[in-house]
Amino acid sequence: MIEDVNPAIDVNDLMAKVNEQIEGRYAASLIQGSPAGGLSADVTTMVAGIEQALHAAEAASHVRTSIGRSSRLLGGSTALQGFVLRVLAFILRDQRNVNAAVVEALRKSLQLNIRLSEEVDRLKSRLPQPPA
Repeated sequence: MIEDVNPAIDVNDLMAKVNEQIEGRYAASLIQGSPAGGLSADVTTMVAGIEQALHAAEAASHVRTSIGRSSRLLGGSTALQGFVLRVLAFILRDQRNVNAAVVEALRKSLQLNIRLSEEVDRLKSRLPQPPA
């Protein structure tokens, strides 16, 4: 586990870079996998942004495995830190379940929106072009 007190490693920056790479692959697969020639660039950018937000929300919803900077407040006792982490995990269990369900619902909604956008693009391509 990477300690968040190590000044040489910025965990948030590292996670942002990983998420950017994941979103880049996801957005590229949307463009290549669309039978109508792909989604427009602005829609693809919005989808990538939404996916990044979903990844960030999902990453923030996991059970904590370390106290972090506030460990000094607990006197550095590993046993006390473990107890506090277990109590927090128990108290926030229902909220994590709700968060996971909301993230999953948003992912499915995003997939539906992508399919609808592709269908709109397909329908637009079938319309006769107006004379110039």
